[in-house]
Amino acid sequence: MSEQPRFTRFRPTRAGIAGIILIAVSALWVLARPFDYDPARLPQSASCMEDLKDTLDRAGHLEDMAWRGCLVVTDTARHFARYATSQSNPSTAVRSCIECHDGATAPTFASMWTYFPRYNVAKQRVEDFAQAIQDEIVTRYNGTIPVRSDVAVSTLYVYAFFKASQAGLTFAQDTVDQTPISELQLQTLRTTDSCRRVFAHKGFPRGPNSPYIVEGCNLVTDTHNHVYTAANLWRTDMICENCHLDAGTRPFAGPLAMGAVMLPIHMTPLNKPIRFDRRILMCFARSLNWFDMGRDAPFLTYVRMYANWLAQHDGLQIGRIYEGRGIPMLYDTDGAGSSILAGEKAYQKHCIRCHGKNAWGGMGPVYNGKEPPPIAGPNSFTALATTASRNRLAGFILNNMPPGASHDSPILSEQQALDVAIYIESLGRPADFVKTNRLSQFGNYLWLNAIYHGARLLRDPITSASPIVKATDTTHAYIE
Repeated sequence: MSEQPRFTRFRPTRAGIAGIILIAVSALWVLARPFDYDPARLPQSASCMEDLKDTLDRAGHLEDMAWRGCLVVTDTARHFARYATSQSNPSTAVRSCIECHDGATAPTFASMWTYFPRYNVAKQRVEDFAQAIQDEIVTRYNGTIPVRSDVAVSTLYVYAFFKASQAGLTFAQDTVDQTPISELQLQTLRTTDSCRRVFAHKGFPRGPNSPYIVEGCNLVTDTHNHVYTAANLWRTDMICENCHLDAGTRPFAGPLAMGAVMLPIHMTPLNKPIRFDRRILMCFARSLNWFDMGRDAPFLTYVRMYANWLAQHDGLQIGRIYEGRGIPMLYDTDGAGSSILAGEKAYQKHCIRCHGKNAWGGMGPVYNGKEPPPIAGPNSFTALATTASRNRLAGFILNNMPPGASHDSPILSEQQALDVAIYIESLGRPADFVKTNRLSQFGNYLWLNAIYHGARLLRDPITSASPIVKATDTTHAYIE
């Protein structure tokens, strides 16, 4: 008869007991700590009140960050010294930023805001304002480098924006005394026709920033071919210019210049301030339906340089809000609401020739070398994109679609735009990527694309549409 196994009672060691007690006490300490964040009880400063008095009326999130940024620049030893590594040595102790950045010894924060991002000739690299702050902490204060999204970096970022706005400044990406970019450089950079039209109208970029301004425009107008190769392993048919029309210059279609002077902003859905680099990153992950490539991706900076250059050459003042910014919202008309069936009829009359029967795009006339983008289906923008909102999509349609429409001369009525928007919404699009893990995203991406390419291969009637036509007339080419 086999011997039954013996079970011994668990006897924790003294070290194990001590560890459990330590974990429990630590957890209680964290849970018991009061959540004490009240913007109304921020540290007071007479100098900051004098410095920012014209910009504190709203007392919102951005104003709160500007105030904290002012505290940092006026009393850096107290508010920023956590990064310094040699505070015991008076010769390397943290000095207040404002002692140097007074406009005489070093540029003011307001003026620095106007020329970042820039190509630093001495360091042979492109750097933005956040990187400049990081370098300053390391080199000036012998400190540890913070991450780009660190709150201390962001507060200085917002402070500089407020000061530039307060001074009524515009961006300074190039100057008239600098040498314009050469035709050989434009060819080497594979400058798109859309970008050449913009430069022919506004003037060609000049100086050391010019190649990166051009590349920023290329990224907007030919996104797939100007990001690094690895990014194309997972990509869709969307490019930036699908929404930011005319290389990001058209009002009421997300003009980049007006965005450049408005950001950073407080984004209500996320309930946090958003810097321009993060906003572009969100576009890649949501509107382009790619993925979050990281805030350090260099092409994000190039797009910002191009947007700032546009704002400079349009004479837009930093911090001002201009008519035609973003994409306007269009709300349901009184009593009528929106109709999917009416939207389908309007879509068949005005949209099907370009976007196809199922709105998967790539079916209609080629205009300026580009096929119409998908506005539904697996390769379209996600449910979190700006134009995924029915009211925002209706506003975009009214002001810009079909091609030839404008804010002053729309082709569709407001009711038709609302109906088409709700019809497109009913066709479906990729889900909210934030609430889906990356593995599930990729599996869904492969599955949807298998269906997409399989349908095209088999010439399923659902994807059939008029044959591709070379369109030249911008007013009538897209209208059936």
